[in-house]
Amino acid sequence: MRTGVECSGNKYRQYALVTDNTINATLYGALFYNNAGSDYNIIAGNFIKVDGLSSGVGIAVRESKNSVSGNYEVAWNHEIRVVDGTAGIELLNVASPQVRCNVIKLDEGDEQAISSTGISVLGCSFANITQNSVTGYTRSNTSRVGLSCQVSTSCQIGCNSVDSTGYGFHFGSSNLFTNFRGNKMKSHLEGLHLNSTAVIDTQTHAGNQWLGNYSPWYGAVNMNAIFQSDVLKSLFLVDPSLGSTYNPTFPINLGPPPFPPPYVDNSGWFEPDLNMPTYSCPDSTTCYQSEYVGDEGSPSLLAMIALDSLLSVDYIEETQSIAQLMLYERLMRDTGLTGSDIVFQNFLNNESVLFNLYQTKFEPSGVW
Repeated sequence: MRTGVECSGNKYRQYALVTDNTINATLYGALFYNNAGSDYNIIAGNFIKVDGLSSGVGIAVRESKNSVSGNYEVAWNHEIRVVDGTAGIELLNVASPQVRCNVIKLDEGDEQAISSTGISVLGCSFANITQNSVTGYTRSNTSRVGLSCQVSTSCQIGCNSVDSTGYGFHFGSSNLFTNFRGNKMKSHLEGLHLNSTAVIDTQTHAGNQWLGNYSPWYGAVNMNAIFQSDVLKSLFLVDPSLGSTYNPTFPINLGPPPFPPPYVDNSGWFEPDLNMPTYSCPDSTTCYQSEYVGDEGSPSLLAMIALDSLLSVDYIEETQSIAQLMLYERLMRDTGLTGSDIVFQNFLNNESVLFNLYQTKFEPSGVW
């Protein structure tokens, strides 16, 4: 098939759940668009393979503007495998998407794709991209990228792992208020690449790790370096005592030809700053152990929602509220699950706001 799942036109009081599927497609594993105003759209716990077209995308989420969109969550997908396609996960003009705990693999076919990216973020606001794993097959081809973020604001990109792509992380144009922390860059030509117009703001003791051998090239390159003031718009404050893992090699005083490429001077980009705590990601071993059962998840996951527990390092309040409303609706129609745990019973008995929302949503019509 060309497209596994397509969802469009989800509006107020509507939602979509795409969970626990095995999808094999040539163009889109899942395609979501024009769902602004919907309660939530969750794509989770799936096995997706896209193979056959150079424009193929594992999961594509596209909206017309990033001020209001469809409350998207892409999480715990066991494997998103893309063979010579465009992207594993693509986000275009999406507001506050939650993308976490996904395993993405970029596979080599006939090398027909012009470019291939594990996670592509373009024109988004407040994107939360955390604890994802992207693996490719080459460190020399810079058209293969682990995670790309362009023209997006206030994005949190944390605790992701990228391996075996030309660029590990790629930033383009203005990405103001980016929070780039706790990411691991393994085997790449460049672990971090900023293009000639990229700005990501200051990253203070963010705990990013460069784990590969980047010789004879560089762990990080900032091409926006005509003036040092441009370099400092994306300043990194790091503790030099932590060694090369947290202090990558970067080009200094290379200037224009006849100096060797990349012909930029990134002096001052990574500024030493001792005796400050460095960010460290929490234990993420449970990230890929959360299996989805039925529509809304395993009992242990549901109990975490009922107890208002954090599901990840950056599980924000808005998404927690969506998950709790989803859980309330399920418990109201699943008495067996409700009676299985005192946590669920207490949750139903003490959530008057969710009860009122439930009545407003379903009671007048009496139908689901």
